[in-house]
Amino acid sequence: MSRTESAHRFALLLDGIDLAGVVAEHRCNEPLCVRVDPDHLIPSTQAANLNYAVACGRTGIIRTSLRRQDRHARSLAVRNAVSGGWDPIAYSAASGNTAPLDTPSLF
Repeated sequence: MSRTESAHRFALLLDGIDLAGVVAEHRCNEPLCVRVDPDHLIPSTQAANLNYAVACGRTGIIRTSLRRQDRHARSLAVRNAVSGGWDPIAYSAASGNTAPLDTPSLF
């Protein structure tokens, strides 16, 4: 590997995926996600990933600068909430996710 790879692309590489022309596509739409299991992180093309983003409302056309600021603030709040280890109550409060968390959505 001649350049730095993201953790998600590296996970695909470890799974034997040829990374030429491949992007790592998450199926959750969680900006902070670090899950790499095969049902959650899939090899895709840039075009397919962009189509999925549009279908899910994750594009710059739809997002406003206020939403980007909200996302940044949410990222910081979640980082602070889990900085001492996984805490489902603190994560729920910081992320706005009030659903029961059998499996942490970030991991």
